[in-house]
Amino acid sequence: MPFYYQVSKKRALFHYRNIATYVVNNGCEILVAPEPQSSTEAVSLGLLNAPFALLFLQRGFLVLHSSALEINKKTIAFLGPSRAGKSSAALTLVASGHRLVSDDILPITVSATASVPTPAYPWMKISKEIALAAGLPFDDRPSFSNTYKKRIHHLSANQFQAEPSPLVCLYLLNWGQEFSIARIPPIQAILDLVAQSYGFVPQTEHQEEEKKRFLQSSQFIKTVPVYRLTRPKDLNLAMQLPSFIEDHLATI
Repeated sequence: MPFYYQVSKKRALFHYRNIATYVVNNGCEILVAPEPQSSTEAVSLGLLNAPFALLFLQRGFLVLHSSALEINKKTIAFLGPSRAGKSSAALTLVASGHRLVSDDILPITVSATASVPTPAYPWMKISKEIALAAGLPFDDRPSFSNTYKKRIHHLSANQFQAEPSPLVCLYLLNWGQEFSIARIPPIQAILDLVAQSYGFVPQTEHQEEEKKRFLQSSQFIKTVPVYRLTRPKDLNLAMQLPSFIEDHLATI
C-alpha cells in the first residue's frame, strides 16, 4: 500500500493513500485527517498501525516489528519484516491455547534487568490462508484498502494477556524446509533488532535519537536471548509450530 512518512521526536507525519493522514505530536496525541472516500474501519485500522508505533517511539520505547505471546507463563516475541509470518505464527499459538500480548507492533521498555513488552489490544491481522487452516471465518469484503489482504480477527478475553511481563526470548522468523532454532550471535542480533524497529526519518537529521535506539537494542540483547527460528511455509506443517516452541521454551 503506498504511503509516506516523516518522523521526528516532536512531530511525525504518516499518510496512507486513499485512507488518511496521521500527525503524531510529542508522544501524546494523534491527529487524523481522513480521505473523503475512506471508511471508518479503514481509518481506525490505519490509526492502530504505524501511527501508534510512532507515538510509542516518541515516548522513548524500543518499538519492534514484532508479535508477542504468553506461553506457559513465559512471554516470547516473533520478529521479522512484513510477510515474515509474525501474525500467522502467533495465530497458531493462540489456536493452541496460548495468549496474545501484541500483534505486529511491540513497544518495549528496556532496562538493565529486563525488557518488558506493552500489551496492545485483543485482535490480530490474519490472511485468508491461515484463517482457513485454523478453521476461522474470513470476511472477503475489502478492508482498509483493495490491496490489503489481511482481516481483523477478534480474540476472546481468555486469549489475550493484558498484564505485562518480561520477555524470556525473541525469535527472528525465517522460512525454510524444516523446523530449526539457532542462537544468533550478539552483534548480529543487535543489527537485526535495529533493522526491524521503528526509527526517526530521515536518520541523518536525528543522529542522537538513532544512537539511543542502537543502545536500547544493545541493552535488550543483554537480558533477552535472540534465536533464528526457521519453519516451513506448508500450512499443514505450520500447525506443528506450537509444540516446537513449547519444547524449546522448556529448555530455557
